Amino acid sequence: MDCPSSKEARSLKAHGITNRIHSAEKNKAICSRKKQNAWLASSLAACLTLGASGTFTRLQAQEPEEAEVHRSDVPADGVGISLSSAQKVRRIDMTHSGKTVEEWVALYDGKDPLSLGILGFLLTRPEKEAAAVLIYGLENGIGDLHDSRDAMSIAHFRQALDYIDQCNALRRQENQPELSVSLTMMAVAMVQIDYSSNSLDHSRIFDVGENLYWGGSTGTPFGSGSNPFDYWYTREKPERGSHYRNIVDPRYVLTGFAIAQNGKNPGPLFGQVFFFQDAAETMYTTDELRGALNEYEQKALEGTWEPQPGDGNQNMYRLYNPNSGEHFYTADRNERNSLIRFGWRYEGIGWIAPYTGSAVYRLYNPNVGDHHYTLKETEKDFLVSQGWTEEKIGWYSNTDQASALPLYRAYNPNAKTGAHNFTVSAAEQKFLTENGWKGEGVAWYGVKLRK
Repeated sequence: MDCPSSKEARSLKAHGITNRIHSAEKNKAICSRKKQNAWLASSLAACLTLGASGTFTRLQAQEPEEAEVHRSDVPADGVGISLSSAQKVRRIDMTHSGKTVEEWVALYDGKDPLSLGILGFLLTRPEKEAAAVLIYGLENGIGDLHDSRDAMSIAHFRQALDYIDQCNALRRQENQPELSVSLTMMAVAMVQIDYSSNSLDHSRIFDVGENLYWGGSTGTPFGSGSNPFDYWYTREKPERGSHYRNIVDPRYVLTGFAIAQNGKNPGPLFGQVFFFQDAAETMYTTDELRGALNEYEQKALEGTWEPQPGDGNQNMYRLYNPNSGEHFYTADRNERNSLIRFGWRYEGIGWIAPYTGSAVYRLYNPNVGDHHYTLKETEKDFLVSQGWTEEKIGWYSNTDQASALPLYRAYNPNAKTGAHNFTVSAAEQKFLTENGWKGEGVAWYGVKLRK
């Protein structure tokens, strides 16, 4: 597809994401920090630990098991709370709210894994328990797959593996075997840390050993004073505090780690979970998981797990620019991948288009970096006369009435870029029109796949 805006000389301007921070968001962050000064004055960091060894699944809807609460002696700039359950069950039960793993995973059938962040990676693994845990969290309002500050971001997943390496280095010093990484435990850590990032407490969604630490900064080395292990391990070792005991407990075999930076409390939240041996769990080293994640991302960009559109059809990719608010649509996988590298958010397959039918024209406004799409040749000609660049035919509209699937068009009169939205979702169209957008009817037709 010949796209003037995708040429190297103009690609960053046309499709790129700037690194600027919107002033409103920046001011909001500053105000939030100021409101926490009183809390920070008495506690530079909040440390919590949950040493649990009960059943792996304890749902929010259930009454919590009776637990013994211990107060730990910790430095004046930290608060330590330890909770431990007396029950000792060494089998992970992955049934949540009456749903099986398969039922949880089925909620995301037909989605392109590449659009689902770290959940996409978990969905492509042979063991699906981890994906079920993450979906359980998402379906209960915990976590955001598309927020780079969330525990569920791929960047934080990678960084979490570095902290597990630090934990294992400390266990070696204590003559304890290294912990293996479980994807299920990584998912548990992400869900629980996302929940706890908005409350100074453990979530208690799952019965696992857990250390929590608010404060410091990400990426700081052990021994710097702002690393979670400086609190969990170094400061608590003399008195064998509860965080320290979780780290060196010889009974623990599996671990997971997560980091969240989008909670209401100041600073990042670090969380590590611990569990016993479980024959049903695949155990990984951190290097094995790094390699698996790299391989997944490469294959996902190549379309390995992409849903098949059927003969005579093609997938239409939908992307979103969080800076400009523009949605972008393309059938070109290479163009999609280029935009992802520039920082656009891939939202998955927007619809299925036929290879033949009525032409849908794609146009580009070089003055504001915006795209527009239309089935109407008269509208295309008018925009060209107003300075828009015609980018030829973007795709085709379905002319087969039996399989035609309408794509709705809506217009935002207040937007300078991204003023039009196109969707197959009647619910999305309804939401937009109820929130100030103007419905403009059917833009063109995709293909309704027969099941």
